[in-house]
Amino acid sequence: LKFKGRYCLPIYDPRGDVMGFTGWDRDEEVRYLAAVPYGYKAKRTTFYGMEKLERAYKRGYFVFVEGPVCKLYIEGFGVLSGALLGSGMSEYVGRIINRFGENGIIIPDCDEAGDKLVSLSKYMTPKARVYQSIVAKDVDDTRRKMGNDDIMEEIINIIKNQNFKGKILKRR
Repeated sequence: LKFKGRYCLPIYDPRGDVMGFTGWDRDEEVRYLAAVPYGYKAKRTTFYGMEKLERAYKRGYFVFVEGPVCKLYIEGFGVLSGALLGSGMSEYVGRIINRFGENGIIIPDCDEAGDKLVSLSKYMTPKARVYQSIVAKDVDDTRRKMGNDDIMEEIINIIKNQNFKGKILKRR
């Protein structure tokens, strides 16, 4: 009953097979419970949204955020995205992000852990573009504060224009 009272989100591998779960509750101090793997080290070998990789390679971009709820929000607007399941990045996930070069877009939370992810991203994925909200903690909180149109317009402009300078999302 680890996820009792939480939304339970399946984590898929690139083929679409379930390889673990994570639980989310907006009202709890700890919003996410760690992913439960089945034969995998979930945070080392995966991220939430791996089943979208083939489509992302064809489209030539992928947006990475920290949490699954931000990923689901962005994806609701047709933007291919994945969640790192926290503010860390394994070497394996870094290699996947590097395949996208400048079209690997990382949007860490705007907090202490997110700032560490910014530094880690610059080291592990030097060509990826990294942006942080200057309005709220994460994409979902920014959306609640600013509305859907403004934040999604910036994310779409970031995807389309490698030199885009946003008013909500600042390049780091």
